[in-house]
Amino acid sequence: MFKLIFRTVIITVFLIFLSVALALWKGGEPFRYFGEGVMVVGKSIMKFGDLVDDFVSGSKKIHKSYNDLKGVIINDDKKAKDWKDK
Repeated sequence: MFKLIFRTVIITVFLIFLSVALALWKGGEPFRYFGEGVMVVGKSIMKFGDLVDDFVSGSKKIHKSYNDLKGVIINDDKKAKDWKDK
């Protein structure tokens, strides 16, 4: 367990030094590139969320139509049974 904690701390410290060195050497350009990539992913997620919202609102309409159709079919079956009984 101690080895895992020690390795995690060492990796974290290494990544901090690496990011500071990269910022000093390149002037923040790699971070800007990373930020733009994150923005592209965020826009894609927003589009997917809008698609899901449209799907959910469409499914509510379909569910309502299905219930209406089911009600008509059940009523027709009751009328057919009533007609057979007479």
